[in-house]
Amino acid sequence: MSCVTPTDIEGFDSYELGSRGDRRRVYTRGGPDRPAVVLLHELPGMVEECIELARHLSDPHDGHDGYQVHMPLLFGTPGESENPLNMLRYGWCMRKEIYLFKAGVTSPITAWLARLVREASTRSGSERVAVIGMCLTGGLVFGLLTQTNVRAVVASQPSAPFGVFSRSKKKNVGLSEKDRRENFDSSTPILALRYRDDWRCPRLKMEGLAEAAGVSLPEPPDNAIQDVQVGNIRVIDIPGSDHAVLTLALHDDTYAKVREFLWDHLQ
Repeated sequence: MSCVTPTDIEGFDSYELGSRGDRRRVYTRGGPDRPAVVLLHELPGMVEECIELARHLSDPHDGHDGYQVHMPLLFGTPGESENPLNMLRYGWCMRKEIYLFKAGVTSPITAWLARLVREASTRSGSERVAVIGMCLTGGLVFGLLTQTNVRAVVASQPSAPFGVFSRSKKKNVGLSEKDRRENFDSSTPILALRYRDDWRCPRLKMEGLAEAAGVSLPEPPDNAIQDVQVGNIRVIDIPGSDHAVLTLALHDDTYAKVREFLWDHLQ
C-alpha cells in the first residue's frame, strides 16, 4: 500500500474498509436510501475528472436524486494529474493485486471489491448496487456479476490483462475458468464502452467479452457509433482514438447513456 496517499476530498465523506494488510480508504458522496454506485478509478489514479464523475453521479439529475457513490482509493492521491511515471509506478505497486498481464486468472483484489459491494449496500440502505470500472479496473467488474446486490456493471475501456502481441490476452476477460463460467452464467446487465481505435482496449476485448457470455458482436458501422445489445451485454463503440470515455476524454453522449443504463437497472 506504499503507493497510496489518502487526503480529504471537498464535499466527500470517507471510511476505511478492510483489515490490516488490505485496508483502503473509500470516499463517498450522496444521501441514504439511494441505490449505490461503486466507482473504480483508472490507471492514472483518482484524477480530478474521476472525482467530477463521482460528483455528477451523486447529484440530482433528470428528476431523480442521484446515487450514493463509493469510490475506493486503490493507488495514488485524490485529485492528482495524469503522469506517465506515476502510471508505471502504480502498475508495479498493484501487480500482486490486479494482474496486468496474467490471462485466465482472477485478480486477488476482486475479493475485497466484493466486500466493498456489500458495504456500499449496507451504508446506502439499498439492495441495488452498480459497479463502474475503467481502464486497469474496467475488467474487474466481470468478477462481481454474481454478487447478490449487483444489478448492473459498466466496463469502460477495460484493458487488463494487457496483450500487446498476444491475441488471446487481448480477448481475455481476466477471470479464472471457474470464475468466468460462474459470472457469465449470470444475467446481470453489462455495459461496455470504448473508443474504436484505442489500442489499450482493442476490439478483441469486446469480442472476448461477448464470447465469454456465449454471444457474438456484429461489426461496427463505418464512421458512426455502434450501440448494440447482444444477450445481457450492451457495447458502445465510439469512433476515435481516445481512451478514457468517462473522464479524461469524456464523451458526453455516451455518459448520458451510462446514466440512462444505471437508471434503468437500479430503480
